Amino acid sequence: MREEIINTKNEAIAQITEAKNSNELDQLQIDYLGRNGKLTKLIKNIKELSDMEKKEVGRLINDVKNTLVSTLNDKKNSLKENVREWFDPTIPSLKPQIGHIHLITKAIKEIEQVFKQIGFVRVRYPEVEWDWFTFGGLNFPDNHPARDTLETYFVDAKPHSKYGAMLLTPHTSSGQIREMQRVKTPPIRMINIAKCYRRQSDISHYPMFHQQMLETGPLLSLARRYIKGTKSERVIN
Repeated sequence: MREEIINTKNEAIAQITEAKNSNELDQLQIDYLGRNGKLTKLIKNIKELSDMEKKEVGRLINDVKNTLVSTLNDKKNSLKENVREWFDPTIPSLKPQIGHIHLITKAIKEIEQVFKQIGFVRVRYPEVEWDWFTFGGLNFPDNHPARDTLETYFVDAKPHSKYGAMLLTPHTSSGQIREMQRVKTPPIRMINIAKCYRRQSDISHYPMFHQQMLETGPLLSLARRYIKGTKSERVIN
């Protein structure tokens, strides 16, 4: 029986050494160490031996079992290392998403979609504007505080002969005037979500912010204006 155990050990080691992948190793583990494996059957035959032989054969079988388990683990690790060694780092990988839409841009797109559903059109007008569109056309008096350099960012450029000094828009009303000039006849439903600039900077203010919208036409109550007076009636219902 001793010879049979050693032959089984050598046979198993040879097959483990020749294994090409983890599936073959798993099958060899079942063939030799499984419930009906070759080594397991030899263990069951120990009961037929004498007491002295049982001790000697028992130690031999334990040594063989430990050797096979160790050989299987070493071979599995070797196969893993070979996989790493042959890995091609030039294979294109899945590229992670880089960046995302800015939160303000996302909010603007959502607002635009909502207002489109109730009949508004989004327009864009200059953020660098002339004095007349910003103040004069809105009947701001010449001595109004908003026209002071402490309140508004004026651009160091030659003034327009008709529209006055150049500045950064402190509100979107300049775009509203341009839209009224363009359309001429009410009703007008537009949103002009744009940057505005003012000389205000503290814990609750920032020099740049956003403003929006204009609606002109027959005088409407707020409820009628945004429900009955626009396409929002079908949206709300």
